[in-house]
Amino acid sequence: MIPPETLRNIPVLTDDRFIMRSVRLSDAPDMFEYGSDEEVVKNLPWGPYRSLEEVESGIEEFFLKRPEKGLPPAYAIVWKENGKMIGTCDFHSVDQENNTGGIGFVLNRDYWNRGIMTRASELLIEMGRSHFNFKGITLDHTPDNEAARRVAEKLGFTEKGMRIHNYMTGQKPRNMVHWEKDFIRS
Repeated sequence: MIPPETLRNIPVLTDDRFIMRSVRLSDAPDMFEYGSDEEVVKNLPWGPYRSLEEVESGIEEFFLKRPEKGLPPAYAIVWKENGKMIGTCDFHSVDQENNTGGIGFVLNRDYWNRGIMTRASELLIEMGRSHFNFKGITLDHTPDNEAARRVAEKLGFTEKGMRIHNYMTGQKPRNMVHWEKDFIRS
């Protein structure tokens, strides 16, 4: 079990173009911008958001209560140039038995195809390895999510197979491509 103090005190991560810090309630307007975009959320189990109030409730229930549930806080990706929160990158699950974290991410469409999510995921993975002592990372995505596939490939994940009807988008079950990155072998 990750100690609660370790969960509450995650480091700020930085890159030349962005910083990564814990999600805050004040991120709601920026999260609404990308979370209401059907193209952005089509492969996710939530959204699209219909109101700012819905986003605020989601932040309070899903993001801010994570340490209470034994999960690390989610990182907001904040673009340095304009201070805008452009997405999230986080460990949405922790497998205590195998000491691994499951990574997930979403990014505002205006920032796609710039290598941002690959770099943000790289920073998150290294933090998981050093701060939480994870032995490995998992990543799952829908078969048609080519952007997530490219991130997994660039970061050296190994495709392990397909999880059948393992995920819900909207009201329908979806298959998920499952990837793993084992630090012992990498």
